[in-house]
Parts: sequence; C-alpha cells; structure tokens
Amino acid sequence: MMRPFSLLLCSVFSLLMLLVPGASADLSAQMHERPSNSLEAINRRKAASHNDNKRLSDEDNALRTVFEYGECIADRYENRVRPLMTVSMWTFRGKDERSFIQRRCFSSGLMTLPLQTAVASVHRAFFIEDFEERRMVFAPESVDFTPLSNNPSEQEQIHAVHANFAGCIVRADFENARAFVTELPGSVASNDALMALVPQFEPCATEQVASQMSKTILFAFLAEALHREALAGLKYGEQSEAAE
Repeated sequence: MMRPFSLLLCSVFSLLMLLVPGASADLSAQMHERPSNSLEAINRRKAASHNDNKRLSDEDNALRTVFEYGECIADRYENRVRPLMTVSMWTFRGKDERSFIQRRCFSSGLMTLPLQTAVASVHRAFFIEDFEERRMVFAPESVDFTPLSNNPSEQEQIHAVHANFAGCIVRADFENARAFVTELPGSVASNDALMALVPQFEPCATEQVASQMSKTILFAFLAEALHREALAGLKYGEQSEAAE
C-alpha cells in the first residue's frame, strides 16, 4: 500500500522558530566581529529583515527571511562557513555552530533560528553563487548522509534518513528540486516546482521517512542535498578530467 504523504499541508513547521523582531534568543556566546569599514559594507549582502507580505502565508514569509539570512552569512562569513559545507552539521563544535548564527545578519530585533535551518539557507546561497550557471553533473554514486560515527544520536540518524530521501529527489528531478530551493517561496515558480516534485516522494521514501513535513523542513533537506550533490559532481568532473 502506498504511504500517503502530506508534505505541503502540515501547518506546524517545527524547524523554523518565530522569525519576528523581538523574539528571544540567547546570543551571549556570539562571536564579536570588528566593525567593517564603509567600503566593505557597501559590497556586502544586507541583513535579513522580517518579511510581511500579506499575500503570502506566514511560512513563505518566514522562509524568505531565512533566504536573506543565508545570503548574508555566505557573503559576510564565507571563510568560516564554506569549509563546513561538505561535512555533517552533527560534527560541528561551538565555534562552527556560532559561525552560522550571527547577529549582524539579523537587521532588527532578535531571531531564533535552528542550526539546521541556518545551515540549509547557506547551502542554498552557495549553490546559487557557484552552480546556478553551471550544467549539473552528478557523480556516479549519490551522496551518502549515513553517519560515520559508531554511535550516532537518534537525531543524527533521523537527519541522515531524510537527507538521503532528499538526495534521491534531487537526482530524480533535479530541475524542479533546484527551482524549489532557489526560487522565492510563495512564487508561482516555487509552487509549481513543489507540485512537480510530489510524484518523487513515494519512490524515494523509506519506512523511516516522516509522512508529514512542512515546506520549511523539506526545503532544509533539499537545499543541503542539492548543494552536496553539486559539490560531489564538481569534484567527480575535475577528477575525470585529470585522469584523461
């Protein structure tokens, strides 16, 4: 019997906390940066601001804010976060985690952003920067998100199952996966891409994959899988050329 999927209708998006000015957050451990000079500031991405488009759902508005945040992190803290794009977030330590949660990329108030959502937003930003104009090349083997540690936590195992699920979707329908991750949430292009991806959910799912998840959670896994597959394909292509 086919498992019913309700990835679009789940109203609770647990990975994305309230993204509104004034939301509480403990940023006491935040790493402080020296103020940048005015020339650097001109060339940098703006900090994320709360989106409040009345024509969009709360989740789409929140995701647009997340996208702006990821672009800011990728631009302002590239040297810190880019080396972490090919490793599991479960291996991050304090300094690594703080690299993805930066006060300077929130334009007003305080926001609470789960680490996975923040990391996913940066995966999206780097994918657009590095691969938007490239022809996608897949490595022969898909990226395997299975934990490398001998005693992974339950959360890490759940993440791996859903990241592998997302990787399967990316390989099955790359164009629509790319459009869903890169287009603005709530836009026609984003909504059409999401509808087009639905037929891939069932074939790619294992018994461990949740039958309900929000658009935000789906984005988080697809953004990571899309970028990691693109990086693996780039490495494979470079190795193939070097061997010729």
